[in-house]
Amino acid sequence: MGKAWASLDRREEAISCFRRAIELNPKFAQAYQSLGDVLDSRGQIDEAIGCYEKTIELKPDIWEVHQKLGDALQEKGEIDGAIEAYNRAIELAKN
Repeated sequence: MGKAWASLDRREEAISCFRRAIELNPKFAQAYQSLGDVLDSRGQIDEAIGCYEKTIELKPDIWEVHQKLGDALQEKGEIDGAIEAYNRAIELAKN
């Protein structure tokens, strides 16, 4: 449901759905990733970074999340962290 709201640019509703999904299943990595995407699109970079980091904690082998983390860190000016995230994304994408 959260993705449907996000696709309609109804971000508040999407955020509520993703937060509820996480509340019901704290190990639902996709909900953290999707929540991070919506938060990032709203400029809530710190919260998005936290969501991407939680996604990586739960599912460390998804290269796209490492790339998104790198993008968010770069936007925040944390270049060393961004480079590390991008390198991990490249490493995972090769496999």
